[in-house]
Parts: sequence; C-alpha cells; structure tokens
Amino acid sequence: MNKREEKTVMIYDVFGPLVICTESNIPEPIEDRTIKFQMKENESPEVEDDWDLTTEQALIDLLTLFRAKFKGKGLPKHEKIARRRVNEILSPLYKILLLIDESRKGEFVEFVETIKASRVADEATSENATIVSIFIEIYNEGEDIVSTRDIAKRYNQDTENPNFQISDRSMGWKIKPFNFKKKAIMKRGQFNKAGWVIDRKTLIGLAERFSVETEIIPASEHIKVVKKQAQLSIPD
Repeated sequence: MNKREEKTVMIYDVFGPLVICTESNIPEPIEDRTIKFQMKENESPEVEDDWDLTTEQALIDLLTLFRAKFKGKGLPKHEKIARRRVNEILSPLYKILLLIDESRKGEFVEFVETIKASRVADEATSENATIVSIFIEIYNEGEDIVSTRDIAKRYNQDTENPNFQISDRSMGWKIKPFNFKKKAIMKRGQFNKAGWVIDRKTLIGLAERFSVETEIIPASEHIKVVKKQAQLSIPD
C-alpha cells in the first residue's frame, strides 16, 4: 500500500456467500472475484412477490439441519477444477457438492467450463485487454519505450464518454501491475519523464493472460522497424 496515495485505496470487507444485484458496473476488484449472471426479465409477475413465512421458515430449517449434520466434518479433497479466481470462487461450492451428492459432479464440471469460457470472453474486452492491445500496437510500430501519457491518450481516443476516460495518473496505476520496467525517455537530446520499457516476453504473457488476439510482430521484424525509423529521423 502506498501511504502517500491513501485516497486511491479501496477496501472491501467481504465474507461469506454474497449476492450483488445492480444495473450498473461494479468496481473491478469486486468484479474480478465474482461470477456474473445476466438476469432475464420476469415472465411472470408472481415471482416478484414476497416469500410466504412458511416457505421461508422451511428453508431456514433445512440450512440449520445441514449445518448440524456436517458440523465438525472436513470437506472432501478434489482435483483442481479451474485456475486463479474461478477456482477460488467455485472450489468451496464443489466441495459441498461432493459432500452431499457426488453423483452430480459431472453437471458441475460442465458448469465450470461454461463459466471459464464466459470469463475468457469478458477478459478479451476488459480495460486491461485494451491497454495491453495499445502496448502491442506501439511495439509493432517500432517503439521500445512509451510514456504513460501516450498510453492514456490512445486509450481515451476510442472512449467517447468523458466519464469513462482515464487520467494519466490513473493509467500509471493500471499499468504498474503489468511489471514493465521504467526508464527515462530521451527527447530532443534531453531526458524527459520516465516511460515503460516494452519487453516482448512480458507482452506475450499479458496478451495470453487477458486473451488479447492482436498479433505481436517477431523480434527480428521489430528491430527492422526500429532501424528504419532511425534512418528516417536522420536529417539530410
């Protein structure tokens, strides 16, 4: 935590199963730890009625019996069913399923595959994916280093709504976890502000992580582009 930037720190004290219902976007730290479902419009207004007390009490009793029955019992071990966040979210649910009805684990595995495919599609259109795509574009143009301002400028060019545009400072915080090294930028014979060194290996890893399909030119082609730009910049 950067103590000088306390205003930018957001803490979410979340425990136990949690359902979030909203018609707008939720903060990325929460979204990354959730499984999203797009709710359909109710076909019958009856489902919007309050639960009757009898049904409500019956559910409470079932949950109480479940806790009493399995109190003190360890949850069964199982093979990993997914990676990263998806595994963290679904592993506890899978353990409970194996505990109460192991015969349905095939259905659960199919559900996991659906969730994984959905998250891949979401990541491909995410904010991080867009930023990585911009880094790839700049690398393919023959640049080895780029400023935060240039990244923010390109990002905001395709963002018509001012509310969704990103400031240079915010962009710097978003790029930092990508683990690009920083280096001073030489401009007109003088060192300007520090920029991000575009490492091809790091770029490939980020493209895979965020499902970015933009092609990254080979290192040999990148060198040719850099040399060509250097020749064009030399005055006659």
